[in-house]
Amino acid sequence: VKRFIKAAGIPENVFTVWRNVFRNFDMQKARQTSMLFHGGSSGIGTTATVLAKGFGVDKVVVTAGSDQKCNECLKIGADVAINYKKEDDWTENAGKVDFILDMVGGEYLNQNLKILNTNGKLVIIGFLKSPISKVNMTRVLLKSLTITGSVLRSQPQSFKELLANEIRESVWPLIETGKVKLPAKISHVFKGIDHTEEALSVMKSSSHIGKIIVQV
Repeated sequence: VKRFIKAAGIPENVFTVWRNVFRNFDMQKARQTSMLFHGGSSGIGTTATVLAKGFGVDKVVVTAGSDQKCNECLKIGADVAINYKKEDDWTENAGKVDFILDMVGGEYLNQNLKILNTNGKLVIIGFLKSPISKVNMTRVLLKSLTITGSVLRSQPQSFKELLANEIRESVWPLIETGKVKLPAKISHVFKGIDHTEEALSVMKSSSHIGKIIVQV
């Protein structure tokens, strides 16, 4: 049963992270690459962190909303964990990075552009704050930055099958050999579909660290 619970925590996060972070990433440049993941203690954030270190990424920076969350992120491999609730300007401790995965939006957009290196890339997968932001595009031009975004659920089945095959080739061997542990962190396991609403409440509260699973 425990194996099935763990297995349930893998697909969505891995598909999201593979598609948005590593699918078009040059693995040979991993040792010279720095990445930042917002929502570092979320299911997606923890998955991105362990996969990044598994693929050999030099520096992983995450943001999270408490010292406890930051400590857990460091335990699973993050090199720098920033409590954004205690920092007036989290960018000061983040340093420069080559890639950012953002699910926050709002004023984070300009802050993200500020710390990206030349030829850096920002991928947006959500808007926990706001989908609207006023942006000075000068940084995008001067640093040749790429800004993109995506959602997975609206993609055709054929594309999802393609991703599954790529993950089977590139990610699954890391899991099988134990090089990466996925899910990196399970926060809650609710037994019974009647606990779905409770699970959603925990997710909305942002009190969890890692994946929330409902066992049916």
